Amino acid sequence: AQMLEELVSEVAALGVTLHLSDVKGPVRDVLRRAGIWQRLGDRVHTSTNDAVAAIRGHLSAPHDQRRFGIDEHPTAPMEKR
Repeated sequence: AQMLEELVSEVAALGVTLHLSDVKGPVRDVLRRAGIWQRLGDRVHTSTNDAVAAIRGHLSAPHDQRRFGIDEHPTAPMEKR
């Protein structure tokens, strides 16, 4: 986790914006414990296609990442269905 935190800091210092996609449970858990998940915020995407679309269109990842299968814990209040 420390090595990944250093990588995130290094690429940010170079002016590179890091996006992640298809993050699975165990990796997500490590990212969360290290504080990286929160630091990346809306730069975690459900798929590579979503990440590319977000980068090209400067769009954010969904606010309710649980609904899109990214996170088990909601980041925003759930919508009423």
